[in-house]
Amino acid sequence: MAINQHFVDDLAVWRHKVRGTKFAVLPPLTARPNPLVFGDLVIASVFFPGMIYAVDKNTGHPRWRVQMDGYGGSSVTAALGMVYGKSVHTIYAIDAKSGKTRWKFCPYGTSGECIYSSPTIAEGQLFFGDRNGLFHCLDAKTGKQIWWANTSRAENNDVNATAVYHDGMIIVANNAGIAIAFEPATGRQVWRQRLDSPSIHELHIYNGQVIVQTVSSIYSLNPSDGGIVQRHNWRGETIVAFVTIGDNMIVSSRYKKSLAGGVEDYERENIVRCMRNGELLFKCTTSSDIPGVRTNNKGRLLYESSYDGLEIIKAATGECIHHIKSKRGSLQPGIVDVRQEHIYLLTENGALYSLRHP
Repeated sequence: MAINQHFVDDLAVWRHKVRGTKFAVLPPLTARPNPLVFGDLVIASVFFPGMIYAVDKNTGHPRWRVQMDGYGGSSVTAALGMVYGKSVHTIYAIDAKSGKTRWKFCPYGTSGECIYSSPTIAEGQLFFGDRNGLFHCLDAKTGKQIWWANTSRAENNDVNATAVYHDGMIIVANNAGIAIAFEPATGRQVWRQRLDSPSIHELHIYNGQVIVQTVSSIYSLNPSDGGIVQRHNWRGETIVAFVTIGDNMIVSSRYKKSLAGGVEDYERENIVRCMRNGELLFKCTTSSDIPGVRTNNKGRLLYESSYDGLEIIKAATGECIHHIKSKRGSLQPGIVDVRQEHIYLLTENGALYSLRHP
C-alpha cells in the first residue's frame, strides 16, 4: 500500500511561530509529548533559548511564556493546576492559567548543567534526579524539599532517567546501571537492581511490571522486589525508544556502526518491533534521527517523530500509512500530542501547529 504524503501547512488548522527560537526540539528521553495539551492550552518546552510557552488550543494565539535560566527540557508535565518544566539548572512550577511562576528549585546554581531528568508528579510530590547522583523529592505545591537520596557511589552515577510511580513506590534508574525503588514519603530505599548498562530514559509500568530501558536492553522488573522478570536485547543494536499500547510494547532500535578512528555512530534506519508478552508480533524499518514514538488514545496508530517529518503507522501491522513533512526543509518535530482528531506539533525552528488528522 502506498504511503500518503502530506505537507504540514496543508493540514494546518493554525500555525504559531515562537519568536526568538534558535532550536526548539531537544531529542526526547521520555515518551511525553512536546507540546502538551492541557485544558485549553498547548504548552511547549523550547530547548534554546530555554522557555516554556503556551498558546490557545483553538486559535494558536499566545497566552504566556516563561523564560528560563538555561537550556530547556524535552517536555513539560501538568498536575494540580500547574505546569512543571525544567532547565538544565532549575525546576519550575507555573500556574497554568496565568503563566506566573509559583516556585523554582535550583539545587546547585546556574553554572554547568546539573538536571537532565524530567520531573514526575505523584501523591502531591515532585521527583527528579540530578547529575551528582542524587534523587530529590519536593512538595509539588510549594517546592519545599522533603528528602533526597544518593543513588550510588559509583563515579558515573548521574540520575538522568525520569522516575515512575507505582503501587506506593517511586522508581528510578541511573548511569551506573542501577534501578532503585524508594518509599515516597520518607526516601527509604525499598530495593535496588543491577542492570547491564546506563539508563537515561523514562521508566514505565507495563502489565504490572516496571520497564527500564538501558543502552542495550529492555528490562521488565517485579515492582515488589526489583527482580528481573524478562530482559530483551538484540545483538549489535542500541535501544532508542519504546512505547506501550495495551498489551503490546513497541521497541525502536538502531545498529551501531564504526567510523574512522574507532568512533562509534548509529545507522539512520530504525528497526521497530511490536511484542506482546515477550513474543514478536511484527518487525519493520523506518528512518528517524530523533527517536520519538507516541500512540493515540485508541492505541491503533503510532506517531513516529523523525528528522524527515512525522510518520503515522498502524500499530497492529507496522504499516506506515501517512508521512507528514515540510516544504521548507526538515520538520524535525518533538513527540506529538493527539487529541480529538487533531495533532499538535512543535518543529525544530519553533513553529507550533494544530493539524487536521489525515
